[in-house]
Amino acid sequence: MVWLFNVSRETLRKWREKGLPYNSKKKKYPLRACLTWVKENIWHHQAEGGGINEEKLLRERAKRKQDEFKADAMAKNLVPRDQAEKWLMGHVDEAKSALWGLPRRMGPTLAPISDEKEIEFVLRKEIREILGELSAPIKKKK
Repeated sequence: MVWLFNVSRETLRKWREKGLPYNSKKKKYPLRACLTWVKENIWHHQAEGGGINEEKLLRERAKRKQDEFKADAMAKNLVPRDQAEKWLMGHVDEAKSALWGLPRRMGPTLAPISDEKEIEFVLRKEIREILGELSAPIKKKK
């Protein structure tokens, strides 16, 4: 709640004294009830006086997200865009090749089969194998 409303723990304690919903058994704040309470008791009364308002909260939340993103980038938890694009394009090429090659590979297997259900079963099995290969975890190059 401190993060959500961008307030100090002391402010949160004061709000609880004024009636901010809190489940003492679970030691949790019910989110929807808290949002309603803050909107009715804090934003409504302080919006004109320059207190907490929705725009300020949204701005602060966006700034925090941006800071987290920068921290992840600095910690090298993010993949560079060009590397991600290369990986994705390679993956798409593999999928296209596998699917375009399906008729050529499956023609001889399907030719002797006359039952439509059996043909469908064999094709579904082959497609499932292709999708399984495509969805396998990325292999790291050494």
